Amino acid sequence: MWLSLGFVSLLLSVVGLPQASCRPQASCQPSLPLPVREVYKFPTFPTYLEGIYARANGDLLAVTAFPDAFVYYLTGVDTDSPTVTLLQHFTEINTLTSIIETSPDVFTILGGNTSAYATAVPGTFGVWELDLRSPHHPAQAREMVRLSSGGFMTSMDMISPTNVLVADASMGLVWQVDLQSKTYELALQDPLMDSPSWAPAPVGISNIKLHHGYLYWSNAFAATFSRIPVTVDGFAAPGARGELITTVRSIFLDKFAFGGGGGGTADTVWAMTNADSRVVAIRPDGEYLTVAGQSDQMTVAGGVTGVFGRVPGDTHTFYVATGGGFNFPINGSIVEPGKIVAIDTSGFC
Repeated sequence: MWLSLGFVSLLLSVVGLPQASCRPQASCQPSLPLPVREVYKFPTFPTYLEGIYARANGDLLAVTAFPDAFVYYLTGVDTDSPTVTLLQHFTEINTLTSIIETSPDVFTILGGNTSAYATAVPGTFGVWELDLRSPHHPAQAREMVRLSSGGFMTSMDMISPTNVLVADASMGLVWQVDLQSKTYELALQDPLMDSPSWAPAPVGISNIKLHHGYLYWSNAFAATFSRIPVTVDGFAAPGARGELITTVRSIFLDKFAFGGGGGGTADTVWAMTNADSRVVAIRPDGEYLTVAGQSDQMTVAGGVTGVFGRVPGDTHTFYVATGGGFNFPINGSIVEPGKIVAIDTSGFC
């Protein structure tokens, strides 16, 4: 999630610098940090990557929140010379925040207009479709549903090919969007989704994932990770309340993914702290540890989001998309263009 630099000094003065991690389980001592390989660094600063998706063929799609609403296509990401193509430039909006695949080769993208960090231009955020089914024609993009009552929307996950959940960071809630009827309604709202009172911008819930009958989410400024049981339609189960799983000692907790690692770690969460440039692995019991990066390193400078590879031999590779320290420069002054790095999680247990 991208921030304007004006918020940086205020955040540091309010929260202070984070410590490294929660103590890991004594029964498992992985060799840390995990191996990290740079896949591709974009040539210009700023390039702020906000969403990433791994295709079934091994290629990656990445979307940007700044300087404009771009979709990039990356092939050969397991080589030393990947090919990167500008696939789509959304000229109607200036910010893209999330991308998922709702049916084969049809992608759903979340985006809108922002005038400053977390300040959505009223009535501009919506769900778009990007159709890549035809190899003989350019990608086709169209807006599916405009969420005119919403705020700053940061992520989404799929309920079915025609229904998605959308996280609204500024309003602290989750919308259910019907792509077929072109309608939306409130699906979930919980105090653990709210922005903390001290936050310099109204940003609470950041990322969402449906997993084993629960909706999981990160809260950006609170740096918390929570869940709630949901129905098959994506609404809160009757009488359900949000459950706090853990609070990460960090200024910020951004997006995350499930999976990776060695045996028995499919329920491990891999989350980016963005502000202090770390990747943390959160176990199901809430214990966590830093697996890559540090606040004074460029390894995952301003890590925003990540996804695991999908082809055989690549499912333990965690691809992290970064903002290059745009929000929080490394050591106060060092920045770089956004990049994608590959973390080998096979040694994690």
